[in-house]
Amino acid sequence: MSASLVRLLAASDALWCPFRWKPTTRNTAGAAVWERRTAYPLAGVPWSVGGSVAQRKSGERELKAMRAAGWIRLHGGKQRTGVSLTAHGDDVARSLVGAALAWEAFPTLAMVADLEERFGNGAPETFVVGKGDWGEVATSELVGLEYRLLPLLHRGWLTSDSDIGSRVAYHVTAAGRAAEPLAEPPGMPAFDGELADVYGELLLEGLEERESWEASKPAMTAIPKSCGLWTPYAEFVKHREARRD
Repeated sequence: MSASLVRLLAASDALWCPFRWKPTTRNTAGAAVWERRTAYPLAGVPWSVGGSVAQRKSGERELKAMRAAGWIRLHGGKQRTGVSLTAHGDDVARSLVGAALAWEAFPTLAMVADLEERFGNGAPETFVVGKGDWGEVATSELVGLEYRLLPLLHRGWLTSDSDIGSRVAYHVTAAGRAAEPLAEPPGMPAFDGELADVYGELLLEGLEERESWEASKPAMTAIPKSCGLWTPYAEFVKHREARRD
């Protein structure tokens, strides 16, 4: 059951991980990500159980057991089409793979909200990690930030957007501003190295597949964030450097 839960975590995180625009990114992929995120509360992520008749029955029993444990929600009625993680299931799955839980990431909400109030247009990822310009930050720091914030993105407390240069900003939603501080959940499972490896591989595969997603309507497109919106941050960094000199 734990393996299926981790598979679902990887599929969910592939959806909620910030979508970084690149010059080669198809607008339909960005639109598809927006469409699936919007539908997620009612539809979850697509989920099917394949194999032989016996394997399908076993898989369905496992889904029902995970729902009974309070880990997942099933969507689509009798013709189940999707599955989503509950907050408890998200905590359990992240504990298994050694990822940050929501209570650990929660303090970042206040930081993002403060940056939004100071500058508008969202909180640049570089400022969230305590740096200024993107040239000052290692890619590993930004990826680490993504992984740490995923439970907040999954809960709908944060959103993210990106410009054509793959630079990301975060925004606190109304639900995030109303959220109460979280306590460390009791009874979490121990880290499982094998499941962590499976999660990492499936997440990378999911992110690659995401680049080829299609929106439900061919004419639906998404537009990246304007690069000009970073001007206030660039001016702040320039003035900070001038003060240093």
